[in-house]
Amino acid sequence: MTIRIRTELTGEIATVRALIKHPMETGNRKDPAGKALLPHYIREVICEHNSQPVLTARWGPGISKNPYLSFQFGGAKPGDRLTLRWEDNRGGRDSMTVTIE
Repeated sequence: MTIRIRTELTGEIATVRALIKHPMETGNRKDPAGKALLPHYIREVICEHNSQPVLTARWGPGISKNPYLSFQFGGAKPGDRLTLRWEDNRGGRDSMTVTIE
């Protein structure tokens, strides 16, 4: 599992905090032997609240390793479902669904 999510509800405003474990390699660095490291980065992050998108982010190699994402959205209530998913430039992907409390 590469995603950790925490949610906090204040009235109808949900605060989402997510940590994604990913190398986010730019392709500009070299390994100790001098061989270039191939690019490996998250291209898209989508977050859905009860199957409706609330965030779409298109990322590139300029995002740091193990990126942290925090945002807020309205219209949430306890028991709602929140799904966060990502896809990288090599076809890797992951998703996680949590219940807003």
